[in-house]
Amino acid sequence: SELYQYIAAVNGARKGLEIYDGEFTQLWEENDLYAYSRGDNALIVLTNNGESFNRTINVETLKDGRFCNVFDVENETEFMDCFVKSGYTQSIDIDQGAGKFYV
Repeated sequence: SELYQYIAAVNGARKGLEIYDGEFTQLWEENDLYAYSRGDNALIVLTNNGESFNRTINVETLKDGRFCNVFDVENETEFMDCFVKSGYTQSIDIDQGAGKFYV
């Protein structure tokens, strides 16, 4: 089921990268967007808005490198939603209220 795949993606990334040991840091808070990091290798972006929109958020706690959304994968091998972190901010596109879990 779709819910099973969603939970499996979260648990796989969580266990594989051991992000449960990473420090929780709130990065952004607005009425319709909340973002936080776990350690320097995971960015979680949540929204209560079912619309599509874009925000530029603070990502200074993340290490430099490539981050991909574990929820946006094609054929279980190819990540479709990625960014390369190289500064203190990052533009994030929210598609129809879908949360993001970048690792």
